[in-house]
Amino acid sequence: MKLDRHRCNDNDGREDLHLALLDGVLTRETLRRTLAALDAVGYEGAVSLELHPQLPDPLAAIRRSVAILDEFLPPSRSAPAGRR
Repeated sequence: MKLDRHRCNDNDGREDLHLALLDGVLTRETLRRTLAALDAVGYEGAVSLELHPQLPDPLAAIRRSVAILDEFLPPSRSAPAGRR
């Protein structure tokens, strides 16, 4: 089986809330280790965000989450400047 996408979101540990990254129980270190593990096995698939559309400010949540992913993804995998 080949992994073709990795979906990122955060939750409260009880429900599937689809919060912005680091707004729930997900830590910066856990995210870093997860993305490093994907890189270590040669993962080349998509990395996407899954955020709930009813968040108080969904656009701000997307921007914050993309900025957080950009900290850990190599430049070739980061969101293009026009998509931030």
